Amino acid sequence: MRFWGLGLACLALAGAGASVVPAADASNATTVGAPTPAQRAAVAADVESVWKYESRSIAPGVPALTERPHVVSVRVSRTDPVFASAAVELLGPAGQHEPGTEVVVFEQIRGSWQQYGQANEVAGPATSFAAVCTEATPVGVRDLLCPDPWAVLDYPQPASPSVASYAIPVGTNDLHKVAWDDIALPGAVCGANHPIQLHKGYATVLGPAEGWWSGVVAELSGESYGELAPGLDVASVAVGCNNGGGTADGQLAFLDLVVSASNDSLHILADLTAQQPLIVPASHVPIIGVGRISRGEIVVPEYWYGPYDPTCCSTGRAKTIWVYSGGKLRVKQTIVLHQAATKPPSS
Repeated sequence: MRFWGLGLACLALAGAGASVVPAADASNATTVGAPTPAQRAAVAADVESVWKYESRSIAPGVPALTERPHVVSVRVSRTDPVFASAAVELLGPAGQHEPGTEVVVFEQIRGSWQQYGQANEVAGPATSFAAVCTEATPVGVRDLLCPDPWAVLDYPQPASPSVASYAIPVGTNDLHKVAWDDIALPGAVCGANHPIQLHKGYATVLGPAEGWWSGVVAELSGESYGELAPGLDVASVAVGCNNGGGTADGQLAFLDLVVSASNDSLHILADLTAQQPLIVPASHVPIIGVGRISRGEIVVPEYWYGPYDPTCCSTGRAKTIWVYSGGKLRVKQTIVLHQAATKPPSS
């Protein structure tokens, strides 16, 4: 399982009412420091642990990655020194830089940066992090990720592939006639740097992808249609990314692609991601359903996990209202319908 990453960076969620997720005080964003030699060595060992796990061959025909991780910057929260972040480059066999530079956040638990031989991974590997700058996220994590994890690490953010300018040839302008199961998705939806050609709604992407996985499976899970603005018909297409393990533990990310059609191609207006604040510990990435489209907005159902929820079954429910204005979709409000459980189930 992988933790929060992929998505829109640090969105402040607006709106009124007790059910709305509050934004955090931005004054917490600068209290970080350089690591001690022991802390840096521990973080480097954690990075190696994550890399070894994700880069291995996960299925026949999916080779293990040959790159190596190289930690270039580490910061530790001064507010809560059990949290540390690292900027990690990937180097090829000859020492050359390869795509896949990411940020990872770790936690020290009971004096150890690893438990049962595995890194205490809180967030990442990722280039950006969704909904981590609210009061629900531990202040030590906010120190490291807000307002910008790359600025905190004093490392230039690498160029990331964008879905915004991507056109998908489909041979029709009628969204209802699109053969969704056989379209070519932009690689960025699952963290890849090349298009993902679906076949019957499914494709395996060779890595590094969605972090440092050697392979990632991209799948479609449904679509909806509606008129978002006068004369602007769109579809909301649900995409999931997993590590091919076949269980909920292997689910890595979920998003909705909002697309229009013209010139026999799909044009991506936005990629909508879940707005659950990062909690520690997290049992699973949040899941989003297919958006309900109406004039001027899209309402997206979200399924939030508490720290003790099994990966099969989230206990939290929310919905995010995305409004369309000036040619863009932005979050208007996230409303929590049912809080995720914060205590283990009674025996």
